[in-house]
Amino acid sequence: QAALRGLRPAPATMPGTAPAGLACDATPLPSVEKLRAALSRREVAIRDYYDIDQAVRRLSLDVLEPKLVGLVREKMAVTGNDPVDVSSARLAALRPQLESELKAVLRAQDFAEFDPDRAFATVAEVAAALGRTP
Repeated sequence: QAALRGLRPAPATMPGTAPAGLACDATPLPSVEKLRAALSRREVAIRDYYDIDQAVRRLSLDVLEPKLVGLVREKMAVTGNDPVDVSSARLAALRPQLESELKAVLRAQDFAEFDPDRAFATVAEVAAALGRTP
């Protein structure tokens, strides 16, 4: 701490200059990967659906925003991805994971608020958007 005494915080801007605006891309890239995983992961994972549901509900992620859908489309076009799967069999494969994968790691309230049908429907909406012409 002795070395820090006498130091002043750096000014927000250099004297005589105006603050500079930074252009930044607000597209949440982790959401793109989560959507790709939920749509086509070989071994379906409830955590992908939970994370997407949380982003939609708590962060107001718009999964149908055209730029986001475009990025998911690009990600899905990468060689090695399995095809999109939003079948009822995939939804059925998620259900046993509620207890075995989520309940142990979530707070009781978070677990109670999670609706796998709602989360799956969100992912199915993205699958439908991917099927439309860009």
